[in-house]
Amino acid sequence: MEVQKQSPKSLRVLCFHGFRTSAAIFEKQIRRWDPSILELLDLTFIDGPFPASGKSDVEAIFPGPYFEWFQFNKDYSKFTNLEECKEFITNYMQEHGPYDGLMGFSQGGVLAAAFAGLQQKGLALQHHPSLRFIVLVSGTGFNNKELMHECYSELVDCPSVHIIGDQDHLKTVNEELVQKFKDPQLIRHHGKHTVPRLGEDQTKLLKEFLLRIQTSSPSAIDGVVRNDGDAKMSISPNATVDGFPNGDGAKEAFGSCLENSKEAVKA
Repeated sequence: MEVQKQSPKSLRVLCFHGFRTSAAIFEKQIRRWDPSILELLDLTFIDGPFPASGKSDVEAIFPGPYFEWFQFNKDYSKFTNLEECKEFITNYMQEHGPYDGLMGFSQGGVLAAAFAGLQQKGLALQHHPSLRFIVLVSGTGFNNKELMHECYSELVDCPSVHIIGDQDHLKTVNEELVQKFKDPQLIRHHGKHTVPRLGEDQTKLLKEFLLRIQTSSPSAIDGVVRNDGDAKMSISPNATVDGFPNGDGAKEAFGSCLENSKEAVKA
C-alpha cells in the first residue's frame, strides 16, 4: 500500500509592527511579498499595547489608529513600559499560541530579537515552546549595556533572518545585532528604513530559510489546539485593514529620524 507523505504545516508566526504604526499597516506591507513565501506562513499581526503618544510619521500614507510597544528617550538608552510590553506579549502568546516564530519591523524587530535571546536564557517565554526562528526587518538591539547583556550575553542559537536596507540610517546597529546570533541569514535590499518588496534573489533566500525550518525537526506546537481559528493571515480585532493605499510606511530612527513618504511608497 502506498503511503502518501503529509505536507509540512504552515509555520505559525506572531508579527510585531513598527513604532507608531499598527498591525494592519504591517500586514499590508508583508502581504506584498511573493506568494511562495506567504504560503509557508500562518501570520498573526497584533497591535502594540499602547496608543501612539505622539504624531505618526506614516499619517500621509496609512490611516490610523497607530500604536507603540514601549516608549524611550532620544538616544534609546532609557525605556518606559518595556516590562509591561513584555508581559503583554507573553500573555498573548500563552492565550493564543503557541507559535513557531516571531517577525518584527524596527521596534517590533527589537522585541522579536530580544525574546529569542531571553527565552534561551530562561528569562522569558518559559512556558512557551522554544522559538524555531525569527525574522527581523531592520531589527536592532538596545542602546543600553544592561539590557544588551540581559538579552545577548551569549550567542543566540535561534535561527534568524535579518533584512537590512543599504540606505537605512540604522544599518550599523542592524548589523551589530546580526553578530549576536549564532548562524544568521542576512538579506540586503537597496532601500531605506522600510519593509521592502523582496526581489527574486531576496525571495529565494527567505524561502530557502523557511523551508529549512519547515522541514526540520517536528514543531513543538504540533497537536496543540489553536485558539484563533485556521486563517492563513489574521489580525488583532482592533485593527482595520480596509482602505489602505499601496506602499510602505513605518520608518523610524528609534522613533524620530524617518525617510520621506515618497521613498516609503517607492520601496
